[in-house]
Amino acid sequence: MRYALLLLALLCGPATAASQGDDQAEVNAVDAAWNRYTRLAAKDDGASAGLIAESTAQHYAFLRDVALYASTEQVRRLPLADRLTVYGLRAKYEAPALAGWDGHATYRHCVQDKLCHVVMRHADGNFPSLSHVAMIDADSALGEVQPPTGERYVFGPEFVREGGGWKTRPERQTEELSKFMTAVAAQSGGETALLQHLLGDFLGDGQAPSNLSALELAPRDDAAQRNRLNERWPDYQAHVDTQIAAIKRKADAGEALAQYLYGRLLYTGLESRRIAADRDAALAVLERASDSGHAESALAVANILLSTNDRLSLSPQTLRRALPHLRRSAESGNPQAMMGYADFIRAGAAGLTSDCSQAIEWLRKAEDAGMAQARNDRVWILATCPIAGQRDAKQSLALSQHMIARREQLRAAELDTVAAALAANGDFAQAIAFQTDALARLKDGELDPKSRERMQGRLALYRQGRDYTETEPLYAKEP
Repeated sequence: MRYALLLLALLCGPATAASQGDDQAEVNAVDAAWNRYTRLAAKDDGASAGLIAESTAQHYAFLRDVALYASTEQVRRLPLADRLTVYGLRAKYEAPALAGWDGHATYRHCVQDKLCHVVMRHADGNFPSLSHVAMIDADSALGEVQPPTGERYVFGPEFVREGGGWKTRPERQTEELSKFMTAVAAQSGGETALLQHLLGDFLGDGQAPSNLSALELAPRDDAAQRNRLNERWPDYQAHVDTQIAAIKRKADAGEALAQYLYGRLLYTGLESRRIAADRDAALAVLERASDSGHAESALAVANILLSTNDRLSLSPQTLRRALPHLRRSAESGNPQAMMGYADFIRAGAAGLTSDCSQAIEWLRKAEDAGMAQARNDRVWILATCPIAGQRDAKQSLALSQHMIARREQLRAAELDTVAAALAANGDFAQAIAFQTDALARLKDGELDPKSRERMQGRLALYRQGRDYTETEPLYAKEP
């Protein structure tokens, strides 16, 4: 059985500095260290153990002790890739031999006996070359195995400078490899079947374990050692810290994608990595990215600044700060931003001149770009615009026909809009019917009391034979 896994493709060409401030000579040194390691590892050459970091040796010393002493629960707690390694160590080697190895020896046997890279062999994969290297500081670096996708970085191996040279840290990729194996297992009979198959390849024909339960029993029963394993348990998310450090360095160097990613991280925080949310710091980073033309950052800035349940609470200063970012995102083609920008234009917010016609055009673009709710806003503005010459009751009613045909599926706000269009065209009986339905369809807490009162006020107008013109401000007026 072979597994067609989507491992990273082998990329050609030398690695380049990930940021302009990175020392190309150090980048070249990291790239050369990776190439030396992968040439040996691809041949299952145990000499690659001389090119690993001390942290890797410590990790494999931990796996050796897991193989010797771990309980069933501890084994099952391991990420899938390390669990495979422990099963392989228990299946092939006697306890006295394992006990005599240090971390480097354990890693060397894992490589030369073809256990460490058994997953890659069954993936028909290769070790990727480095397309970029991010220098985190003078003694640590992070490889990238392909150029950024536009939405994220594709990080690969980690490196640390030890003994005057660069060493790789393959243990830092355990969690990602395990996720990959889990995805494969879901498509090929489950984790147990995958592990049995891979162990069978490692051990040789006819030696695949019929079940894994025997491999979950420790060859040595030592409670003190089991306790020490819990105390030494690796932080399998440590690679996240390295990636965050690389992204921050790129952001500090002015790379827009990194600023976007780091700004979002600062805004939400990441409790598991002890990063507190910091709205102001996030905005500062995201605004720099937006000012350099990064459209996703522009939308993020606008969303953060304008996030509120009460638009009238937004100060004129906040609206002016948000405007260039909202406009930039709208002009880049984002339909959500188009709708927000249309609101600014229609309301004359942030010093803009109120213009219903321009707002309707931006809403048309938003609807054409896939924002279905823009139809509701187009109908509303055409029916209720307070600017003489920019109100178009007939066009409002024409656009509302699609909504009327779906009356039973409409939300309260959409029924409210259709009622306004009908009233603008003098059909007050239908306007009353739709507005009554809108009020009945409101859910508890769906609208604030003032908005509910305004809906009731429109119903009263329709009963008087009068249509509705929007005069309430959407945003705070300029002083």
